[in-house]
Amino acid sequence: MDLLGWILFFILAVLVMVVITKFVTKKFNIPQQPAGKYEHVNVWQKQLERMLYIVFLIVLMIEMFIVQNTRPFSIYVFIVLFVGSRMFFEYRYRQENKQYIIYGVTLAYMLVFFAIIDFIG
Repeated sequence: MDLLGWILFFILAVLVMVVITKFVTKKFNIPQQPAGKYEHVNVWQKQLERMLYIVFLIVLMIEMFIVQNTRPFSIYVFIVLFVGSRMFFEYRYRQENKQYIIYGVTLAYMLVFFAIIDFIG
């Protein structure tokens, strides 16, 4: 694919994600979250996310500079762990907000999106 094709693919993917998110939000009556910084459920979630960031950066540097892998699989693992942990904490401690549904849809969409990119590219 040339550059214009990739740009159009990403724009289409973002539009599809916005439509899916709006549909799920209306279907399950999920309240609108305030814009801005994400508020963690508790201290454990905050510390877990910080640890995931640090480990991800270290593994990504090792993968890119030492192993010189052309496909950084650590990005896939990081997204699954990061969004999955947010989904778990939201489900466990804030079930009434139903944000875990949005995180689950986002996780599934990202996995499909990255599988398509891996297949095409």
